[in-house]
Amino acid sequence: MMANECNNMVWFYSRDKKLLQSFFNKFRACHDDLYASYIYQLFLAHGYKEAELQELDRGDMIVDCDGIISKQDSFYFFQAETETAWTPNVESLQKLLCERYADKIKLIYFADASEDGIYITNDYNGVFVNEQYKLDYAEDGESTVEYFKTYDDLMEYIRYFLSKTVSNLDDFPTMERKIMRNLKADAYCYITHVKYDYELKERSAA
Repeated sequence: MMANECNNMVWFYSRDKKLLQSFFNKFRACHDDLYASYIYQLFLAHGYKEAELQELDRGDMIVDCDGIISKQDSFYFFQAETETAWTPNVESLQKLLCERYADKIKLIYFADASEDGIYITNDYNGVFVNEQYKLDYAEDGESTVEYFKTYDDLMEYIRYFLSKTVSNLDDFPTMERKIMRNLKADAYCYITHVKYDYELKERSAA
């Protein structure tokens, strides 16, 4: 496992099932191959030459992939998981979709990396990602991560399990400090609200 890894859930979708199936077959083949489960290998499978991939991070991994293509409304999609260093780095996948599929396949992603404060998605409409808040805490070496759809859900959990003194008027750092007072040794607490990657939306529309 890479240091400071960023875990990314990615949904690839298209109205063209045949085109998506072609991409899915290559993606799934890389995932299933122990020695080729990297984004770099996915580019090679699409006919890129090594000289064209000098700036591509060879450590970005394909961690998981659906076994089938599903349908929602008029779109076909499949879900995958990648692991990258430091940042989501979905730009590389977007480059591939643009250059080899003329942007007829698009992606939605959700990146989660607590250590680097990354909790971000481009799922503006909440089609696949509807957890707005993340609570990550630990005590006595035991870590817990909870996700919440609403602020009220987050507050209810905190007040019931962690601290009755937390107020709706508190900002997140204040909440974290109040929670930390009740946690035992080897403790930490991070509360995060999802951010939206509007830059990726602009690049997709270009």
